[in-house]
Amino acid sequence: VSILDSATGNAAKFAGSSLLIKALSEQGDVSVVTSQGSVTTNLTPVPIQMADQTVYVAQSSTTTTTDVGATTSLTPGMMTTGFNMTLLPLIQDDGDVQLQVAFNLSDPPTIRNFTSKDGNSYIEMPYTKLRSLSQKTNLRAGQALVLTGFDQSNTRMTKNGTFTPGNFLLGGGRDGDDSRSTLVIIITPELMGNGG
Repeated sequence: VSILDSATGNAAKFAGSSLLIKALSEQGDVSVVTSQGSVTTNLTPVPIQMADQTVYVAQSSTTTTTDVGATTSLTPGMMTTGFNMTLLPLIQDDGDVQLQVAFNLSDPPTIRNFTSKDGNSYIEMPYTKLRSLSQKTNLRAGQALVLTGFDQSNTRMTKNGTFTPGNFLLGGGRDGDDSRSTLVIIITPELMGNGG
């Protein structure tokens, strides 16, 4: 951001780009800011991934033998969640960049447990929310593309106390919180000269 603030020459027209980050930080807590630079050639996809991997029990089985007794074997599974994006640039004759953007965003999984009635099989089933977007746009070199609109709101409420947790007269109480997060992606294509 500070580089854009002190930019000169052709990049000086983008000096105000820092205002977007400043406005976000004044509205709420900006918890994660990640930047990545990638170099590519014309019509070569650029994959970007920021993801977590969660290991879970995909399958289990219990075998009973007379000599050994019960033996349980577990088969792990792995789920990848997070942010995945692919950029495909097409540099046109006039120097503009036609940029195709495709990304998906998935939440950390919620894992539910399942045990068979006889107790011999146990599995974990991960669930996640997935949001995706595909867009094509024309940009000038140095022009920033801002993608936003992915809002997520979480509301939690709990009741606590004895006998009747929701009744304040009998010592009950309620507690809750709201949280909201917004994903903002800023993409700025730059053309590298042939002279290096």
